[in-house]
Amino acid sequence: MRRGGATVAVALLTAFTVAGCGGGDGSATAPMTTLPAPSGDAVAALVLPAAEPYRTVPDAEAGTGAVDPAVEPVPYTTAAQLTALGFQRGRDRVFVAPDRSSVFLTVLAFGSPEGARYLQEQFAEEPLPGKRFRPLPGRPGAVAEVGRTPKGNASAATVVAVGRYAVIATAGGPRPESDEYLEVLGGVVGRQVAAFERAQATERTVPSSTSSTQPRTSSG
Repeated sequence: MRRGGATVAVALLTAFTVAGCGGGDGSATAPMTTLPAPSGDAVAALVLPAAEPYRTVPDAEAGTGAVDPAVEPVPYTTAAQLTALGFQRGRDRVFVAPDRSSVFLTVLAFGSPEGARYLQEQFAEEPLPGKRFRPLPGRPGAVAEVGRTPKGNASAATVVAVGRYAVIATAGGPRPESDEYLEVLGGVVGRQVAAFERAQATERTVPSSTSSTQPRTSSG
């Protein structure tokens, strides 16, 4: 992992327990879910299609679809860390342009905003060697990591949290300057953020404690 996934995950589980999310006997438990898990269809509907000149690559062709961190690694994190952060469901998608530029988009839903926010903050700690941070266009406070891939292609990547959702996006290809992909990234993320905000306007927070009048909603 880029920034110490397993160690961070253990630390997070400890922090959640110390904060009062442990079992009644003091044993460690996973982060408490405060929102019911969205359906797979609901998450899929959140992932927007490509905008011109890009086209959406079919899932069967790109190997994209529902996110299962235990099977396929998620960029900038690990399966253990996602579990610690209360990951519920995810979906990824690939866009391509006629000049062979591409965008890889991953949308993740968490049980609470803390999980999504932690991913964004962790990403922004430091860039990978040989890369640098630039402000993400249209998203105050968010950064993008720009530079070149091992094959020499220009690229830009970011992680942005909005409430319980996080979007991990990478744009890159044969264009000469990373700044061109920075603009592409800003447009893609801006549209995705708007979709998150619309979705969350209709969601209702579930109380974190069980009561006789408000049963917990299963995340399964």
